[in-house]
Amino acid sequence: MARPVKLYQVDLSEVSDEPTWYTALVNYKCEKKVYDAIVRFNDNTGRHYIDAVYVPFNFKKSIKQDKHGVNISVFTPVAREYSGYVFFKAKLNEYIWNSLRLIPGITMIILSGNTPAVVPGKKIKQIRKACIEEYSLKDQRKIMEKYEYYRSFEEDNSSGEFFSE
Repeated sequence: MARPVKLYQVDLSEVSDEPTWYTALVNYKCEKKVYDAIVRFNDNTGRHYIDAVYVPFNFKKSIKQDKHGVNISVFTPVAREYSGYVFFKAKLNEYIWNSLRLIPGITMIILSGNTPAVVPGKKIKQIRKACIEEYSLKDQRKIMEKYEYYRSFEEDNSSGEFFSE
């Protein structure tokens, strides 16, 4: 007979052995701070426990003139469908679970029952595409360089398949 699980306990025995996408719910307008804290945690441990971190943003494009009178595109993040969410790809264990829960700004990691809820890599791709698809490739590069809070810690990113399942 299975033991009853207490409310604060999470069952990590069913978690995949492969890095998988999960979702953290964060405080209002704290996505960037949480992103930075996760990146710092991963860098400071000397081991890359977390394979990737992604914060989805939508953008407003405006045209401004620089000091020489040349028109330049300026992108500013705006409210979006996924406000308050940070996606991360990791192979969860007790250490990672407890470390992530203690990061300031994370209110909870989304669960399905008492197990962390998995987000398919395809869904992450769809979210990312929806945030930047309306812009030209040149504009997309500008957005990604300056505003897209995404970092992959994987050694080989040459394929560009950051969001695989």
